[in-house]
Amino acid sequence: MRDNEEKKETIRTTDIHLSAYLLALGYSITGLTVTKQLNKDICILTFEGASLEEQRMSYLSNRAKVDPVLYQKAVNRIRDMIFEALDKARAQGSIASDGGAV
Repeated sequence: MRDNEEKKETIRTTDIHLSAYLLALGYSITGLTVTKQLNKDICILTFEGASLEEQRMSYLSNRAKVDPVLYQKAVNRIRDMIFEALDKARAQGSIASDGGAV
């Protein structure tokens, strides 16, 4: 790997607001999994890219800076994606039972 290439990282999360923050920064959602945990249907979003862990730590430590309009649009987009995925999985009866913590 060359010095100017950044290592690709992966984050899986159920946090809608962290997901919206990452989406507003320009990261792409690379996966969305619907599962059942503790008898509750949940969606796990997967992101891949450089410096993801750094951005996650900025978010968790209240140092995150993002355009509020982009953030609101990202929240709406993620909610739409989650509701659509849950509706589709429920209609197909395809929600797997995981039973563990994410």
